[in-house]
Amino acid sequence: MVKIHPENKTDSPHRPYFGRSPLSTRREGPGESSTNFKNGDSVVQEYIHKKLKGFTLMEQLIAIALTSLLLLIGFTAVMNFNRLFRQIRLNAGEDRSVLLLETQLANDWQACNEARWDEQLTLKKAFSTITYQFEPEYIVRSYDMQSDTFRLSSRELNINEVSGTKGLVRTLSFQVPTTNEQYTIQLTKEYPQFKQWEARGYGD
Repeated sequence: MVKIHPENKTDSPHRPYFGRSPLSTRREGPGESSTNFKNGDSVVQEYIHKKLKGFTLMEQLIAIALTSLLLLIGFTAVMNFNRLFRQIRLNAGEDRSVLLLETQLANDWQACNEARWDEQLTLKKAFSTITYQFEPEYIVRSYDMQSDTFRLSSRELNINEVSGTKGLVRTLSFQVPTTNEQYTIQLTKEYPQFKQWEARGYGD
């Protein structure tokens, strides 16, 4: 019978145990040692305790202030553009009205046989009569029971009649002020001699 000396036992409580801890269930792979496991734990702990990069409160406040400033600049630019566009459209509307008035009045003036003034301009044709009423804030054109209103002011109305006649207009001029410019409309008419003779006895 072979006797085993108690000192030869590796699991003796009186001798240190240099092997793997019995509580450890992790098996080491090929080329892996226990030191690698300890290093892995240190990396995980360092990653956990590492501070994540982000924006500070001051940086966020600066970003909000810059965004608000850009929005304010953009809103102001849009408002200025709308106001300028409305002004341009208003000026264009006034210019079109002045051009329309001047064209219509010139056509009526040239087509009429005589132009007379009696608190209003009366342009007499062969079979029709056209009148123009000059008011401080508008000018009204009336023709065959119809009327057109021009939203324009008429100032410095100047009427020159044929010498020796009553009401027969030879020259008509007036000012039409707009927002950006002041227009002058001037018309002149030459009458034949017989028309002047008729006009000299008109109304007597």
